[in-house]
Amino acid sequence: MSLEEAIGKAKNLIYESLAYDFTYRPCDSNFSNGYFRTNEYVLGYLKKVDLKLSKYVLTVLASGDQAFSLISEGIKNIDTFDVNALSEYIALGLKRAMILKYDYQAFLDNLFLLTDQKVRIDNDEEMAILSDLLPFMESKYRMFWQTLIDYTTKVQKETGNNRNLIHILDKNDVTNFYNYRKMVNFLKNDAHYQRLRENIGKANITFQEANALNLPNTFRGPYDLVLLSNILDYFDFQWGDHWDYKMLKKYEENLAQIIVDNGVVMLEYVFEYESLATIFDNCYPLIDGSKIVASDLETEELIVLPRYATHTSKDAIILQRKKG
Repeated sequence: MSLEEAIGKAKNLIYESLAYDFTYRPCDSNFSNGYFRTNEYVLGYLKKVDLKLSKYVLTVLASGDQAFSLISEGIKNIDTFDVNALSEYIALGLKRAMILKYDYQAFLDNLFLLTDQKVRIDNDEEMAILSDLLPFMESKYRMFWQTLIDYTTKVQKETGNNRNLIHILDKNDVTNFYNYRKMVNFLKNDAHYQRLRENIGKANITFQEANALNLPNTFRGPYDLVLLSNILDYFDFQWGDHWDYKMLKKYEENLAQIIVDNGVVMLEYVFEYESLATIFDNCYPLIDGSKIVASDLETEELIVLPRYATHTSKDAIILQRKKG
């Protein structure tokens, strides 16, 4: 998607929100509200792989937290993808600029001000924060955000609706802000954050607008590590409701084309795995839109982990390893 198309679609989102007071209405499948913070325990599952062996990584972009966590751990070659083109402008434009500009505490403070839906800051304050980030962006992202700042200010005045720009673009406030700091590598402490800031300029990070079902047609690889988040939850849009385990195995075989021998794919992040697998007695689907239950995965490698370091709920990762 071109910069001009992205700006046009973003303007549609902004106008619909301010003129008609829609809190969430995607314009279309490839440009809709995005995520500014992850709701996955990235710190937990990255501990389960040897990142020293992961020289080339492919990851869904989304909020950017997976990619930035990898960079903080020294990974230099990262290809990213997302079906939602707005993710690029959020993660590689705005969020990257925040990392370059702010120290650890200032990053947390300003991300909280911009993204916490329970806090509405003055529009002038929000626009001042965003404008101060523009010099830290590449020209493409700087033009996108400058245009949105100007357009939002204009429509806010015309409609009398003072809803914040980032609140318009944010899909929802998916994670308690205090817990969020426990979930990603680069926010574990000041030292980890400084490591990200030192490494980010050395990292080669790319973005492709792509559907996860077509990764071998988009990326050549081969990759040591692939992170797919909970992307299988959305496959029913193309596979139809109640797709099954056989289809999952075919998808794994297809992905193997771009994985090195002994490479790892984190195939699906399963929220509330423990509850779904035990309380619901193996009869409730683990993956939205599918009919896959826990018993289907008996031969799969699973990583069970807490929602975050001190949480009692257990999530899980479905892991695929390509045998050498």
